[in-house]
Order: sequence, then C-alpha cells, then structure tokens
Amino acid sequence: MRRIITLVVGLTWVGMGPSPAAAQDGDLAALAAQVQAMQATIAAQAQQIAALVQNGQIQSALTESAASPYRTSAGTDALSSNEAAGGYNSAFGYKALEDNTTGTRNTASGGYALGNNTTGNENTASGYWALRYNTTGDYNTASGVYALRLNTEGEHNTANGHYALGNNTTGTRNTALGSSALATNTTGSYNTASGYNAMYANTTGEKNTAS
Repeated sequence: MRRIITLVVGLTWVGMGPSPAAAQDGDLAALAAQVQAMQATIAAQAQQIAALVQNGQIQSALTESAASPYRTSAGTDALSSNEAAGGYNSAFGYKALEDNTTGTRNTASGGYALGNNTTGNENTASGYWALRYNTTGDYNTASGVYALRLNTEGEHNTANGHYALGNNTTGTRNTALGSSALATNTTGSYNTASGYNAMYANTTGEKNTAS
C-alpha cells in the first residue's frame, strides 16, 4: 500500500505581534488574518516539498513502523523511543518526539520539538524547541521557536509566536498570540494575550485578557 508522506522542513515562525495601534484597539481580526496567511504559506510549502519527495528530488530518513502503524518520522532520533501503543504520530526534525513512548496523535516539526513528550496526546508543535519539555500534557498547540518550550503537564494551551508561553509549565487553557506573549507565565491559567510582549510579566495570574 502506498502512503503519501508530507515532509515539512525549514519553516520559521515570525512573531505575530500587531502594530501598537492595532494592539491598543484590540484588533483580533488583524491577528486572525495574519494567522490565516501563515497557514496558507505553510500549506503551499508543504505541497511543494511533498512533490519533491515524491519525485525523488529529496531523500530523507522517512520511516514507518510495522509495530506502530501510522507513525511517520524524518530526522535523527525522531520518534526513536516510540512503542507499539504510540500510533498516529508524525515527527520531522532532529530529536523531534524523541522520548515519545505511548503518546498518540502528536505532530512535531522542528529540532527538539516535543522532544521529551512521553505519554502526552494530540499535541502539535511547529518550530525549534516548541513544546520541548512537554511530557504528559495533552491538546497543546505551539507555533514558533521556543513556544511553550517548558510546558510539562499543562493542557489546552495555544501559543503562536517566538517564545509565546515560553515558560509555562502546568498552566492550562491559555492563549498567547504574538512574540513573547505570556512569556513568563508558569502556572497561571485561563489567560488570553495578543500582541508583542502582551502580559509578558504574568506568572501565576488567572483569567486575564490583554491585547
């Protein structure tokens, strides 16, 4: 059975902070437009890379495990610890999802992305060191270099931008849009920050909104 494997490499996330005026006006629509534009760019690049792989113009260590079906990896030590129960995982990059054992439905793109994840499920990390230290946290999304890098058990967090929620450890249900948004948050939960450095100094505060 032929499988079409999409390899996404070399993507760099740029901080999503809006202009000061847009931040002051709480213009979330502008941020949403930027996110959509980035998603379109990533999708286009993914299609181009997939075509090159299919045509044999890119060669990489693409593997699929018979013991753990629907597992795809490319990169040194990517998914190297995965066990049979850990299915539906995709890892692209050096040591991406390296420690994953039984976690399922995770996607990691970038060096060390989700590198320490063991049993966490349904996480998505795109960017160097994104969700690097996540172990058992579920349902997290990190896009950007160092986004949610220290998260260990926090769940339902979304971070878009360089260092967004970078120091979060066990905080849950936080949303950070913009470079360094909620960067020093550790255990605070239910916070929403949009814009460059938004709520940068918050550590344990909860249920706050800033734009």
